[in-house]
Amino acid sequence: LKHGVYPLEVLQIDNEEASLSEIKTAYKKLMLFSHPDKNNDSELSTNKSKLINEAYGVYAKSDIRKSYYQIKKI
Repeated sequence: LKHGVYPLEVLQIDNEEASLSEIKTAYKKLMLFSHPDKNNDSELSTNKSKLINEAYGVYAKSDIRKSYYQIKKI
């Protein structure tokens, strides 16, 4: 991620081997609370939802997810 934050931390997932459905569930749960439309378009919620979307984009793709696992183990 551009912000130097590990995607699993953003998505609040403890298990590196989480399935795609677990990742989707975590994503949807976080977006329910941080979506700008639900928070009067606040700048904080806008930035947080962008970060969540970016983390989900990384982890929704299995090939990118595997490379993150390898990077973290180094």
